[in-house]
Amino acid sequence: MMMKKLTIFVLLCCLLLASPLTVLAATVLIDPGHGGSDPGAIGVTGLREKEVNLDIALMVRNELIRDGYEVIMTRTSDEYLSLQERIEIANREMPDILVSIHANSYKTPDVSGTLVLYYDNRYPVAGYPASEAMKRLTPESRKLAQSLLDNAVQAAGTINRGLLESSVYMVRMGSMPSALIETAFLSNPNDEQLLRSQEFRKKMAIGIANGIRNYLPVHFSDVAAHWAKDSILRLYELEVVQGDGRYFYPERPLTRAEFVAILDRSGMLELREAELEPEEPQENDTEGLEVPDQVVTDSVYGDTYADAERKPMDAMTGLEEWNAEEEEITEHQVGSDKPVFTDLSEQHWAYESLMKAVSRGVLVGFPDGTIRPNSPISRAEVTAIMDRLLDDGEQAESAPFVDVQANVWYADAVNRLYRKQIVYGVSTETFAPLKLMTRAEAAALIDRTIQIVMLARHLA
Repeated sequence: MMMKKLTIFVLLCCLLLASPLTVLAATVLIDPGHGGSDPGAIGVTGLREKEVNLDIALMVRNELIRDGYEVIMTRTSDEYLSLQERIEIANREMPDILVSIHANSYKTPDVSGTLVLYYDNRYPVAGYPASEAMKRLTPESRKLAQSLLDNAVQAAGTINRGLLESSVYMVRMGSMPSALIETAFLSNPNDEQLLRSQEFRKKMAIGIANGIRNYLPVHFSDVAAHWAKDSILRLYELEVVQGDGRYFYPERPLTRAEFVAILDRSGMLELREAELEPEEPQENDTEGLEVPDQVVTDSVYGDTYADAERKPMDAMTGLEEWNAEEEEITEHQVGSDKPVFTDLSEQHWAYESLMKAVSRGVLVGFPDGTIRPNSPISRAEVTAIMDRLLDDGEQAESAPFVDVQANVWYADAVNRLYRKQIVYGVSTETFAPLKLMTRAEAAALIDRTIQIVMLARHLA
């Protein structure tokens, strides 16, 4: 287990070293067909395809950005790009998928509806060879095409014309799953009228966006514009932080157990173990931690965290501040065996992580013999835990926070970690030590710790 955690930490360090600002979100390239000197198909009353394609594509882009996707556009205005230039953009940017948006035309006006093209290596065309990547990606391109078709038809109410195995340039020469959607037929009077309608274009854009969402679900749409997005996505990639699939709930306060579990998954507790030297037990060894106000705890979590045997559900909650009095806290020892806490059983979902943190001297309990794993954790507590984890004893000048007095138990930890640029205030003059630590703040703190302290230490 220790080697697994150390491996995770090493991989995380490598990721951060290679690209400290990498954003690991789902990336989509949207290609509005035609443009500039190339109008595309012309409708029965003169509607130009290039205008329809661009308008729908921009709506799709906006839909996806709101959900947290990274969106690349081959064009955002009425400009001409060759097919080769479009594929060069795709192969340079390397998105997860490529979706080209077009409107169709046929020799007779009776044909209408929506269809989607993709490259299928089961039906190669000798004169139109595909890239080696696209040959291998046939199954994925087909899945993408089917998802686009199903969702577009459902949203826009058009006739389903099916999938078409094709050798058009945009779906055969890239290096990622690719599909080209023909939204409707400009050669059909009814379809052209639909394509003139902003309401229909919006429905089609939503359908295309839904098809992309279904094929390529974005992780944590609620961090799309969040200040901690990079940190959250980096840690998620290596399974250090978790969500419920689509949402991360960045502003939800953490419990003591959740924070320690994140530390454990990051591999930091193993590193701490490796650095610890055997020490003689000392009498009256105490550590100061803030005692959570039970009233506040109940107001934030209600009965959700009453069951210590069950991992808490992710749920959005508001932030609260504690009004607790400062209190010295000690480990609750039973005999000479490992610490025993009255509110922590071996069936608790985070038991192993919590006991590991206790054994490393990183986490301590309360005077009443509890460790309160399901209580929310404050910024002061988290800072103290991280300070114990780093444990360099370095003296640092006071941080510029008016709400961190020199004589409080967390002052030294705040000062040291602020000077290391690991913790920051909620403003230039305020640290808010009793404010509950959020999931986003915890992710950013651990990310910074790895980059600033741990990485430097283990690469030295």
